[in-house]
Amino acid sequence: MAAFGGRRAGLFAVMAISEMFSPEESAILQTRQLRKTIHYIYNRSPFYRDLMDREGVSLTDIKTLEDLRHLPTTAKEDLSREGDRFLCVRPEEVADITTTSGTDGAPIFFKLTEDDLARLAYNEQLSFRLAGITEKDVVALAVTLDRCFMAGMAYYMGLRRLGAAVLRVGPISPAFLLRFLERTGATAVVSVPSFLKRVGLHAEETGVSLRRGTVRKLICIGEPIRQADFSLNALGQVLSRTWGAQLFSTYASTEMSTTFGECEYGCGGHLH
Repeated sequence: MAAFGGRRAGLFAVMAISEMFSPEESAILQTRQLRKTIHYIYNRSPFYRDLMDREGVSLTDIKTLEDLRHLPTTAKEDLSREGDRFLCVRPEEVADITTTSGTDGAPIFFKLTEDDLARLAYNEQLSFRLAGITEKDVVALAVTLDRCFMAGMAYYMGLRRLGAAVLRVGPISPAFLLRFLERTGATAVVSVPSFLKRVGLHAEETGVSLRRGTVRKLICIGEPIRQADFSLNALGQVLSRTWGAQLFSTYASTEMSTTFGECEYGCGGHLH
């Protein structure tokens, strides 16, 4: 989030590095970035500076990954109560404001800089690429892009960065989605599994064969489609039967501005 904005050169330098690190290389990079981050937030964020001072944690205490245990945790209540005291940038550097869904309380606001948005788009680009999406695909976004919803915006920016064509249909009816998919030749759909189930059942009821259609991938967000052993749950089985498409489960966090997406093997989300 904006707590880590304002470091464009360093951000894009990291972006250019291959994801295929050895464990040793990962540890070196993580340790270096941890030290930089601790110094950055202490010097720029009133919240973290006060928290570390109050808990007696100094900058010199954090030298290795094992030293993470010395850091106090940040709770959801802190995010809600402290707000702008987390910021590490000037207010005029904020480029976008998003919120959590607020399903278990009042929504929490998160402010993003241009660098934050670039990192967000890059994370989604990697996640879609891992699912086999390329510049040749036409991807229907059957999710909202408004209401301060981070994910919809992130999917759009990531797909644009990847070079895929984006069909921003939004949360429309199953009938309208089927019509859009047919007319555009969409090859993938990003949406909530329960809605995709409705679309699949509506297609069956109206004699539309999705299995013979152009959609080959379903990127499922917001709800699980797998059981603990990674086999498809009941919802996932319905989607597989009605759509005949490859399913990809995802997990995302507004607080981290990060998606954990599956690859073709469907054995859990990848962290980029």
